[in-house]
Amino acid sequence: MRDEQRFHLDEIFDVDEVTAPIAATIFGDEASAAQAIEEVQHSPLPSIIERQRRIAQVVSRSGQSKFRSRVMEAFQGQCFLTGEAISEVLEAAHIIPVTNNGSDLAENGLCLRVDIHRLFDSGHLRIRPDGSLSLSDTVVGSPNYGGLPQVVQFPAFVNPANIAWRDSYL
Repeated sequence: MRDEQRFHLDEIFDVDEVTAPIAATIFGDEASAAQAIEEVQHSPLPSIIERQRRIAQVVSRSGQSKFRSRVMEAFQGQCFLTGEAISEVLEAAHIIPVTNNGSDLAENGLCLRVDIHRLFDSGHLRIRPDGSLSLSDTVVGSPNYGGLPQVVQFPAFVNPANIAWRDSYL
């Protein structure tokens, strides 16, 4: 029957070999089948096939956009450590995280490039109260972060107590 002779594209991409579910096949021999599979795998067809959709939950906090606006304005739209000014790669980082009762005021924020923000939040990059940067061995070993300053000067609006808290507790 026709339905029994169909090949499913997901089978072609998930296994090295595909065998027809019945003895009848649309290919003349196994070499033809292998050639067809090879051609499909290296054609634009896989990118045309609809991708699976997954549902994800995203935690949204009220006030986050205001916090970003405040921090971006306070830092004049530039990363505190790199000077980057492309807004699409800049984020507002909390010095004291909201989960630790950190505020959404500019005094509790730093404008950081996305990758720098991730390093800051993960502890790979620490900014000490004296303005010195402390980098993990992973960051020191990366060729991408050699241009970071060794010491920074905090703007007057950044609360020094917040920097000290982060240095002591995170």
